[in-house]
Amino acid sequence: MLSFGALYAGADGTSWERKVRDAEINRDATVVEPNHTIAALATDWQSIDLRHERAMLGGWLSAGVGFERRELAAGGSGNDDWRLTAEWLGNF
Repeated sequence: MLSFGALYAGADGTSWERKVRDAEINRDATVVEPNHTIAALATDWQSIDLRHERAMLGGWLSAGVGFERRELAAGGSGNDDWRLTAEWLGNF
């Protein structure tokens, strides 16, 4: 697995975070392995995430977006997934 991340933290407490990952999962599998819960066959996997945090509306806002691609290493099918997260925390 290769992974790269970067974090920027501002003086006011805001932050930006980026992660990029690339991996070969179950890379030696040529027949279906039902006990392998992540990838039953050899799979190429890439992922990128971007996250931002800041004070907002008397609390703390955290929001992020990410993209993930999985493709069978043998040239078969694959799938792409987007994710979006938002969270606000405050004290009452």
